[in-house]
Amino acid sequence: MGIFEVFVDMFIVCSITAIVIIITGAWSNGLDGATLTLSAFELGIGRSGRVILALGVFLFGVTTSSGVYAQIEVVIRYLIGNTPKKDMILSFYKWTYPIPSLIMVMIAVYYEFPGATVWIFSDASIALPIFANIIALMILTPKFKDLLKDYKARYLGVGKVDPEFKVFYDDKLPDKNGNM
Repeated sequence: MGIFEVFVDMFIVCSITAIVIIITGAWSNGLDGATLTLSAFELGIGRSGRVILALGVFLFGVTTSSGVYAQIEVVIRYLIGNTPKKDMILSFYKWTYPIPSLIMVMIAVYYEFPGATVWIFSDASIALPIFANIIALMILTPKFKDLLKDYKARYLGVGKVDPEFKVFYDDKLPDKNGNM
């Protein structure tokens, strides 16, 4: 799902937006950001361009938000494990997840921040989970290398299988007779 979301957002939506801006010539009118995009869609499609752009922004927001939500939920599930309070914690997260974004929008509207400032806040809020993933990847890189080496030895015949290396799923694999 994550790869599909990135593909649709970055390649399809951004490409369509860029093509509309270039074809309509709106790029040369001195506008930038959302104003440029809105101007280009209105030039190219007319008043219905506003509706199409609003729908596109909504879908972009939903796909990005749902991707970040799913990512954080997986991290929470991993961190809390199978504790008795797991369902309560996940339910709390599900209902409170949109609140920081709503507060950010309310602050931006109240203080009349320009669109560029709102995007900086948005980028920063998305960057936090990304930095957490980068740190986790760095921590897990040695384990990944060990698993890759074991996989190559067991299934590709490259190298020698280390009988002392315990793979996390070994107890769930059937033996040669098909027994668990």
